[in-house]
Amino acid sequence: MCFRNLRSVAFGLKSEPAFASAVSMEAVRILRCYGVAIAGVYLDDLLIRGLSKEECATNMELAKTVLTALGIPTNEKDQGPCSPAEGVVFLGIHVCTAHCSMRPTMQYCQYATKRVHDLLQSQEVSVKQLESVGGILTWVSQVFTPGRPRRDAVFRALARLRDTGTSTVSMKGELKMQLQWWWRALQR
Repeated sequence: MCFRNLRSVAFGLKSEPAFASAVSMEAVRILRCYGVAIAGVYLDDLLIRGLSKEECATNMELAKTVLTALGIPTNEKDQGPCSPAEGVVFLGIHVCTAHCSMRPTMQYCQYATKRVHDLLQSQEVSVKQLESVGGILTWVSQVFTPGRPRRDAVFRALARLRDTGTSTVSMKGELKMQLQWWWRALQR
């Protein structure tokens, strides 16, 4: 199961994820009491499971009914039941139960590739740019394990910036080498 209890994020209200995680975990607990099979939750996104499309659809309708009764509105961006071979996109990650695989969507990889490429074209990179790309690479690293140690170069550069009190870092050395690796890997 995929559950994350967040304490803060790099965008918006820092404490919001802790609050949202507490609310969503309670909603998940209530949904499970009603028999809804939840496979994952991330803040306000739920991944509902079932052995068939029909069971998924039934669980989804029951979840909507329970959430509405709790006063938690649902939005219209829900994705209908998918077969195991099709898989489902959950938070930018394509989950395929038929192959027991997870990978970032093509759109997310293209976005990440462009952001990394933009950094590589710069002579100097700001803290905000590094934080943003670090977050993107961390997200991809959830399902792309070879990238996990390589994204650390971004966070080491950020730590050096904070230690020195400077606002930019030169695009060279380890940072450039690791971002070039990421750029090539994301293109594949």
